[in-house]
Amino acid sequence: MTADNEMIEVIYIAYRPDERLYESLKRIAVQAAHPDRIRIVLTVDDAEAGLTDAADCVPEQPKEAKEVARKLALAGLDRKVKIETVSKHEFSHGATRQKAVMSSQCGYVLLMTQDAVPVNGRLISNLLKAVSGMDAALAYARQVPYPDASKVERLYRLFNYPRKSVSKTASDIEKMGVKAFFSSDVCCMYKKSVFEQLGGFDTSIDFNEDSIFAYHALKAGYTVEYAAEALVFHSHNMSFKEMFERSRVLAISQKQHKDIFGQVSSENEGMKFLRLGLKALWKRKDYLSAAELIATCIAKYAGYFVGKNL
Repeated sequence: MTADNEMIEVIYIAYRPDERLYESLKRIAVQAAHPDRIRIVLTVDDAEAGLTDAADCVPEQPKEAKEVARKLALAGLDRKVKIETVSKHEFSHGATRQKAVMSSQCGYVLLMTQDAVPVNGRLISNLLKAVSGMDAALAYARQVPYPDASKVERLYRLFNYPRKSVSKTASDIEKMGVKAFFSSDVCCMYKKSVFEQLGGFDTSIDFNEDSIFAYHALKAGYTVEYAAEALVFHSHNMSFKEMFERSRVLAISQKQHKDIFGQVSSENEGMKFLRLGLKALWKRKDYLSAAELIATCIAKYAGYFVGKNL
């Protein structure tokens, strides 16, 4: 449904959310640029998705959705937030987000994950300022690490989300490589008319839908906006096993799109991160974190290698 208007919808993609979702919703609801609609697309376990009330064959709300609704009511958000559900076996990063964005009637759609929390009340206004330009297709936020983030995780966030905003065009692909179309649906605002024009996300993949869309936006003559002034808390202290698996899935998605990723090197970005991180940690004489950084890069590269070659 084409939506050429100034309305804003915020859509959270959630699965077994913790308190960060409700804190995020509280902060979204009082933004300076007030969202017109807020929606949660909640993934529920398959056993719960098909529940019906035997008395009148009316679908019964899954228990996960009931719990989310209860917490929304406690937070005073139940009248502001709509809940939709999708079964676990039907969920995919590309297809679920595609359906959510395409069903919106708003001109601007902000996709967020359940663990992304606005730092201040200007998140939406700063994203809107970046994406409302005539040539912009999307604008993604700067991810600031949570206070409990490891030193290596802090370096990773700063590497991918620097302090200076960037407006990226197709001409940047040659000099920036994969970073030219890097984007993140952790917190990203899309211009609905452009999203529809380009066909939206690749629904066949389960990862990397954001960067692949950004690539096609650049090739179509649009810009990809990194809005460093738009801040969200977001970070992960993952185990080496989780890092391995995440990188494996990333490599699989890249292998499915050799037409895009065959012309750029993600390995180069990994090596650049390792060099810059080691330099910073070595300067501080933080040798323990330097060892952690090396182990982190080994785990990520091993997963990437497996996903790319098997």
